[in-house]
Amino acid sequence: MPEVGGVTSHRRAHHARRQLLHSLSLALARHPGLVAYTRALTRARRQRLARIALIFEFVRRLAAAEAVRRARAQELREAGLREGDLPAALLWAMLRAAGERARVEYTREMAFVRVAVAGADVRLLPPWARLLRSAAGGLEVALAPNGRWTPAGYLPP
Repeated sequence: MPEVGGVTSHRRAHHARRQLLHSLSLALARHPGLVAYTRALTRARRQRLARIALIFEFVRRLAAAEAVRRARAQELREAGLREGDLPAALLWAMLRAAGERARVEYTREMAFVRVAVAGADVRLLPPWARLLRSAAGGLEVALAPNGRWTPAGYLPP
């Protein structure tokens, strides 16, 4: 790729996507209606992993809705986002509203959310769950709400 001012156009696009995704995630997480809905949705779930799974399944089904996918495809491209970016931002916002420690990560191919889990939670996760280590050494599970079915939405090994 040709360089302009020491930075490739690919890097600039990646940085712009990163900033846009971060801004979108924060805006969603601060939306009072979304916070209230998330709390109402998870109120009946006592176990932490059950709340995470409920939020994940809600976002995954929303992302998989064909009408929603068709309507937003062109808008996402124009904004500089990819197909899985919006569900990942919404998942992150809802998890944060539910009090979880989560963060959005992304690669060129997809966006996903990393959620902190405790050692006691690991035995409750499905065998295909992808455990990751945080920079601080904690355990995290990766969730990809991209609308395509994967076992419980966890990233495959």
